[in-house]
Amino acid sequence: MRDRSRAPLSLASDPDMDAALAAARTALDNPTRVLMAAIGAALMTTRPTLAMREATRLAYASRVSSTVHGFGTSRAATANALLLRHMPRVDNPRPPAPITRAEYGMRLLKKAGTEAVAAAARWAAAERVAELHRQAAADYSNAQAARNAHSTRAAMCILTAATPTHGGAA
Repeated sequence: MRDRSRAPLSLASDPDMDAALAAARTALDNPTRVLMAAIGAALMTTRPTLAMREATRLAYASRVSSTVHGFGTSRAATANALLLRHMPRVDNPRPPAPITRAEYGMRLLKKAGTEAVAAAARWAAAERVAELHRQAAADYSNAQAARNAHSTRAAMCILTAATPTHGGAA
């Protein structure tokens, strides 16, 4: 195995490589664009006339990244950090004028690009289909439980009607 301590030092100090590494770390990748477009679309449809706040920006980034990658996972934390890096701050340092959620959503959609907006729309449609499937499964299981409870009550009624009670005619 090669000893890494004897590697040439010129690679680590090359300013072009440092700049390329910094650019790669801060580049807006396609998954981040799709998540940003999804947030922009949600902001434009959910209470669009309210004022946009910094807490709303933080909440949407956290919710979308944990929905996609799982709550508390390292991938969700990475996606959240990338989203927050590329989503413009609302109060930087003070807003010149209040901005609505719809205006902020339009800025996010513009920054994400048209391909990411289309991908976010497909992702939202797939999420809606998955939600409908979950709801149908829950409705089916509730109907099964109600049917079983009803059949149990019906069987109990039949048994009590078939057995003679005291004081009946003999």
